[in-house]
Amino acid sequence: ENGSVTAERLKDRILDMERMIGDLTGLVGKIEQSAGQHAKSANEIYKGIALLNSIVQADSAMAEETASAGLELSQTASALNKELAFFRLDASGAGASEKGAKRDGDG
Repeated sequence: ENGSVTAERLKDRILDMERMIGDLTGLVGKIEQSAGQHAKSANEIYKGIALLNSIVQADSAMAEETASAGLELSQTASALNKELAFFRLDASGAGASEKGAKRDGDG
């Protein structure tokens, strides 16, 4: 009987080990699946960062172009104001062109 009891205990332990190995295999599978999801998520984050980088670069270039266009527009407006000063009226209602004509005629 002693031998059969020992054999029974051994059989129970082997069955327990098989269950544990099955559980461990399931856990390893879940870890593998989770690692795959993490890798996929990390890849998506990398793509997002790359997209943000390209947007920032495009924004920077656009800001430089806008600043340059603003400066050019300011210079053009300044030049136009100088040209239009010729046509401004003073308090008496005489324009710059009339003043110049009177001065020329006065001489």
